This record gives sequence, structure tokens and C-alpha cells, in this order.
Amino acid sequence: MYNNVSFPFFLADDGYWEYSSLKSDHVLRLKEDPDKGYYLDVGEKEDALKTGDRDVAMGKDQFGFFPFNDKNDATKENSFYRLDRMKTNFCFGMKMELEFKLTEDGKVRMPGEKAGEYIEKPIEFEFSGDDDFLLYIDGKLVLDMAGKHNPLKVILTLRPER
Repeated sequence: MYNNVSFPFFLADDGYWEYSSLKSDHVLRLKEDPDKGYYLDVGEKEDALKTGDRDVAMGKDQFGFFPFNDKNDATKENSFYRLDRMKTNFCFGMKMELEFKLTEDGKVRMPGEKAGEYIEKPIEFEFSGDDDFLLYIDGKLVLDMAGKHNPLKVILTLRPER
């Protein structure tokens, strides 16, 4: 088990923070620093790994989140590396805890399109995936995407209790 490994989210163009294993520039590998311990290294776009699976809906190869694999477990193919299915580590789980506070009105101020402009948006968490995913808030299960299924997308809008 690897404890206290920080997860590097990426700031998207719309002002939200995200991580998408489908994006080739969101490459993460588990590394170890002798002084600081384990961490997720943000790799180079050229090091992105594809699973060799075809996304039927999108009609193209998929990138994936494989923190225990690197390009040594893959074959160079054009501008990316295709993982050897016999070397791919699919057998791992991950638990992440994130503290956040809900604003009184359930909204956040985000930069607008014009310089100095701000707009209010509801606090939203967007989740998508084709693997097991469970979300608990204050110890209560609020989202269950467990089991084998095609990719699902859920947007959870948080509102203060009334």
C-alpha cells in the first residue's frame, strides 16, 4: 500500500480542475524519491500509454491510467506506446480522500470570458469511467459506478442542505 501519495489534478480551460486518463497529456507514473517517498510523476505526452483496446463509441484507441507500467512494458507505435496486455498491471485499486467545504449558496466564482469578469457556477463534480468507482461524502455512498459497464458519465451538483 502506498500512503499519502498526492494526486496532481490539471487546471482545465473552463477553470475546473480535472484528471482524465483518456488525455495523452495526463500521463502519471508512480515513482519513489529516497527522501520524500512515493509520488505520482506527471510524465511527458510522448510517454502516454494506450491499452490496445478500441473504444467502440469513439472509434479510436484509448489511453489509460496505468501508474505501475511505463514504456518499457510497451511497443512504440507512431507517436505513442501500446501496452503489452501480458505486462499490463490492471490489478490495482485506489482510494482518494479530498476535503472541501460547500459555500452557503452552493456556488463558486469562476473567471469569465472577459478579463476581470467573474461568473457564479454551481459546485459540480464530474465523474466518468468504465471501471468501478464509488463516491462517499461524509461517509454516505452517493455514487456507485461499480461493475462491468461501458463508459458512464455523471455530473454531481452539490447544494447546501435546506
